[in-house]
Amino acid sequence: MHKIALLLLLCCMPVWASAQSQAIIDSLKGNLANSPKADTNRVKNLYDLSYAFYNVDPAQGIIYAQQALSLAQQLHWEKGIATSYTMLGINYGTRSEHQQALSNYFKAVTSYEHQKNKKGIASVYANISLVYQVQGDYPKALDYDFRALHAHEELHDSGSIAVIEENIGSLYFERKDFTTAMQYYNAAMQVYRRLQDTASVARNLGNIGMVHDAMGNYKEALSYHQQARDINQRHGFKKSEQVNIENIGYVYSHMHDYPRAIAYQRLALDMSVQQKIDNAIAISVGNLGETYYAMVTDTIYKPAVNKKQYLDSAISYLHCAISICEKTSFTGPMMEFEQYLSDAYLAAGKYKEALVHYKDYVALHDTLFSLEHKVRIAQLETDRQLKLRDKQIIIEQLQERNKRNERKLFYTGIALLVVITLVVLRLAWYYRRSSKVLLREKKALLTRIEIQVERIKEQSDMLDDIAHTQSHDIRGPVATILGLSQLFNPDNPQDPANKVTMQGIKSMAEKLDRVVKDIVDKENKL
Repeated sequence: MHKIALLLLLCCMPVWASAQSQAIIDSLKGNLANSPKADTNRVKNLYDLSYAFYNVDPAQGIIYAQQALSLAQQLHWEKGIATSYTMLGINYGTRSEHQQALSNYFKAVTSYEHQKNKKGIASVYANISLVYQVQGDYPKALDYDFRALHAHEELHDSGSIAVIEENIGSLYFERKDFTTAMQYYNAAMQVYRRLQDTASVARNLGNIGMVHDAMGNYKEALSYHQQARDINQRHGFKKSEQVNIENIGYVYSHMHDYPRAIAYQRLALDMSVQQKIDNAIAISVGNLGETYYAMVTDTIYKPAVNKKQYLDSAISYLHCAISICEKTSFTGPMMEFEQYLSDAYLAAGKYKEALVHYKDYVALHDTLFSLEHKVRIAQLETDRQLKLRDKQIIIEQLQERNKRNERKLFYTGIALLVVITLVVLRLAWYYRRSSKVLLREKKALLTRIEIQVERIKEQSDMLDDIAHTQSHDIRGPVATILGLSQLFNPDNPQDPANKVTMQGIKSMAEKLDRVVKDIVDKENKL
């Protein structure tokens, strides 16, 4: 029986490596002791402690979760109530108390619904699926996985989508639908590599290795399992390494290398006992029983001791594994171990016991692989495909709408470009026309300026001439008249010299008159 790692999906909870668990527990206990106040921080410390214990001591984890729930209810803190119920579900699930786990998970869903917390609801749905998967109720498991997957797709939570796809792959693997299992594993792997999630990459390498083993590709299976183990060893992921060791042993058993198979399976059993994980112990013990049975029935293998000893060991280990599976309601592996135990009793000649266990195997097989289950799973797959198709139709409609909008924008852009071009051309034409008008006006203005300058120059020359005339042609006669007036003898008007003086004054006055007339003519020309 392959050892499958199924993943819890948590809302807003940390993920710790097993090597860190005790340090985390000690730290949280210290925080709890230092925070005696009954507030939401204390609730957080309590449910964090519950989560830290679920793989170490789930009984203690239940106690802390109950304390967290009680305080959260006193504080009327809905988020704390929902998380506490989730922690109770996880710890009860680890103890294989499946009904208690489901009861608390459904209470968590109700609380998250009151908060309208879609992520919380989706995460709990994924955990509910794991419980049903362990119980062998594959239709219900697939139903809740698809619910969780659809919700996380709406939230665009790629990490959670990958976890759910991996769990769905494991569900199909248990149903022997290896092609579909591989499709889901590969889809999850792409996301894990993109997110650089080392632990998940290693785990999924192991899943792919199981598919290759089931399909008879043993070398490929060993390669994948060894890659996964190397990563888990490097990072101290002991629980995951135990799964890899178990599956490596299972591959060696299929390759008829029984001594090596038993060595790996015993190592895996020791690790599962140390980790106190009942389901892991059941698979390790059951796989040892299967290997011892294979050693008896293998016609090629030559055992070193009597085959009866191996047959007795096979029966003993298989009985032990079935007992643990019954206690934990681990239905899928129990069905396989019942089949091997029936075959072992048949090989031992104990036909009555063989018939009893064969009937148990048939009953479990009919439960797990009943027509009703097949129909229900087919319906769920159809519903999933319809939702995906509807989603694809919506996407295509949006794409078509976007294309129409793009075309509208394109044509609008062209129209705007044409308008802008016309406006630019119009402005250019107007600018050129305005430039020509301005150029003509400029030339006319320059011509007028030149004329004015020439005229001013002429006026300036004329003014210079007038000024020269005033300073020379007028001043000379005026000075002469003033000089002659000094020669006039007023005491003797009959003085002959007065006549000469008056004639000189007259001559100068006439000259002065001509000068004044000339100045007036020039001024009129200005």
